[in-house]
Amino acid sequence: MATTSSRSFLATMRATTRAPRSSSLKHNAAPPPQRNSTRDESQKNISKINRRRRRSTRTVVMATSSSSSTETAGGEGEGLILQRGNGESNAFDSIAIGSPIVKYFQSDDDTERWVMWYTGRREVGTSSGNSSEENVGDKITAATFDHDKSLTSGEIGIAVSEDGIVWRRGGSPTETYRTGGDKEAFESLTVDVGAVLYPNNEDWWVFDTSHVSVGDVHMISSGSVSGGAGGGIYWMYYQGGDKEEVDGVEGVRTRPGLCLSQDGRNWARIEGEHHTHAVLDVGSEGEWDELCIRDPKLLLAGPKDMRLFYHSIDKTTNVSRIGVANSKDGFQWQKNPSGFILDAGPEGSIDDLGVKSPCVARIGRNEYVMFYEALSSKHPGKSTICVAKSQDGIRWERASTPALSFGEDGAWDEGGVGRPYVVPMAENKLRLYYEGRSDANGLGVGIGLAVSVGDDMFSFVRRKSVVTAA
Repeated sequence: MATTSSRSFLATMRATTRAPRSSSLKHNAAPPPQRNSTRDESQKNISKINRRRRRSTRTVVMATSSSSSTETAGGEGEGLILQRGNGESNAFDSIAIGSPIVKYFQSDDDTERWVMWYTGRREVGTSSGNSSEENVGDKITAATFDHDKSLTSGEIGIAVSEDGIVWRRGGSPTETYRTGGDKEAFESLTVDVGAVLYPNNEDWWVFDTSHVSVGDVHMISSGSVSGGAGGGIYWMYYQGGDKEEVDGVEGVRTRPGLCLSQDGRNWARIEGEHHTHAVLDVGSEGEWDELCIRDPKLLLAGPKDMRLFYHSIDKTTNVSRIGVANSKDGFQWQKNPSGFILDAGPEGSIDDLGVKSPCVARIGRNEYVMFYEALSSKHPGKSTICVAKSQDGIRWERASTPALSFGEDGAWDEGGVGRPYVVPMAENKLRLYYEGRSDANGLGVGIGLAVSVGDDMFSFVRRKSVVTAA
């Protein structure tokens, strides 16, 4: 997949793209760049986009549909809503699955559409089969996924749903799904599902030649970051690893990158400021984030106030910490000068071995809430999901108990829960999507769903499973 500069891509998108209609979610190939468009022609197109956007369906942050009132809590060990493609020939997520990013769309006629971007890892020795002429540079070879065995990271895929509970996934590459076996849940839904972003095999020096994993996805108006008006564009921040070996292991050092898309399925990599094309580099030797930058999550805190939360791991102690970088435009980032913003907790606490995979939301004007993955000496190798609050997004106050713990012995997620992603629902409810693990090797085996208890955002129960663990 070819890369392009941020400014040229945004200019092209403003001049050529129509705001995505959430009621359609159909696969539409990106139009060729209009490099010779005049300023007047671009302004005319921008005006048309804005008129269409006012008439079209819109993306909403809070799901207010009837599905929020039919949540069914399950017992411990339940909650599984999407599992890996274990046993499927050539599936991009046959070995591991995780890092769910879930968005809700609602049309003017109240039709619901849910989309999930997630990460999958395939078996070494299998190929994506993505040999179409326009994607020949993305074709996966057997050696591509012979990297750090503890990482779920590999390729990025997409799944779809009409209620955020029952999901349709695909193999690799994307395949068009037209109703089929799940007619009751997916009647009249026509979309592409499957792998949508692969490691970069075009340039050997870039940061994502070995594996990729989704960090966050937002639909953002181009005008909100570059000035003026503009249609909605999907922004994906993701992490990528290259073939550099750290202590003999390939793919450990990861950096964040950015892709933009018109439809959420066809992605164009954006060249970052770093020479590897990453948007942010790891720290210098001796700094807290010198090893890696992982699980980047974007918070749109205000006009020209974009914050990228992430975690890194101390290569000596293996303790993970959470940091943040700031940007006015989403392309140029500056790390917090004081270093990490959340450290491991005190000895004996719920997160004394490390904190990672932050998901931060803003509540009102003066409060932030962070859901994060916690590691504790009380349960070595088994992570939980915890919550912290802050008034400024820098200094955090943690809860004393996990919001969601790992499953009971024998449960599909008995090995730990992590990489949380929260979706606000009606009546002050929250949905918590997460990655579940079956043992302490760190690989995700399924994606789960838990729901908040009453108005308490510090306590969640698993929803009744809709699939059976393999």
